[in-house]
Amino acid sequence: MAKSKSIHPISGKLRENVYVDSKDGYIVRSAPKKRGRKKKMQPAFDSQANRAEYINGLAGELNSKIKGFSSNFKQTNFYRLLLKRFRREPLNNRYILLKQLERMEVNERYPLHKLGGARLKVTPKASKIEITVAVDYHPPSSVAKRTVNCYEYQVLLLCWVKGSDEPLPEVKYGEWRFLKDKLPVFDFLFKRPAGTVEWLVCLRQRLGFNEEAIPNFRGEGMQIVLAGSFEDKDLKLWEKRQKEKMEAETMVEGKRKENVVRVKARE
Repeated sequence: MAKSKSIHPISGKLRENVYVDSKDGYIVRSAPKKRGRKKKMQPAFDSQANRAEYINGLAGELNSKIKGFSSNFKQTNFYRLLLKRFRREPLNNRYILLKQLERMEVNERYPLHKLGGARLKVTPKASKIEITVAVDYHPPSSVAKRTVNCYEYQVLLLCWVKGSDEPLPEVKYGEWRFLKDKLPVFDFLFKRPAGTVEWLVCLRQRLGFNEEAIPNFRGEGMQIVLAGSFEDKDLKLWEKRQKEKMEAETMVEGKRKENVVRVKARE
């Protein structure tokens, strides 16, 4: 930077100049210009950051609660798979996000449907939630070279109440049933926490021998089965989204039919 000699016996900054008392005398320099960086508006980035924080929190709570229930059975990348499903849905609506998890296996290597068949029905009421598990067929009589003669079902219910991001968990255990028994129906009755707005049901099955669980993951399965809400606006929103999805699929199917090139037959 250019500099000039000065006869002014001062030191420091004055207006647009800087005065320096050096061994060569007083020197005056031009003051450096302020180059403050303007903060750019990034609404899209801020929106994505807020969304990431929301779905990460929801996935973290689910991952923690399901790990506490299933212990080491949960696969190691379960949290990442939760996020993958959440990202399919653009809305930050907890009920709509939870619906994306239905029929999700807790461990894809050991799917629940390979152990037996059961239908699950949820009946929400004012002060309780009834969950019925009707068994359609028994599991196989052996897994991992181990004999199986009985099995059990467990139900995990997660409830979200107004004003809280942490779900309240409750577990019910069905009695051991033997393969020689008739196909059973289990009625699990849960107390509905005050202020519950959304709920999620997980079903777990374990195979055993003489009412002792087989110590092998091949004799176990767990799945996120159903999600629900007590909020009418959420139920209507989900119904609307399903209708829009069906209409979109119909349009795509219609376009496929229109674009088909047909070959004429010879007579």
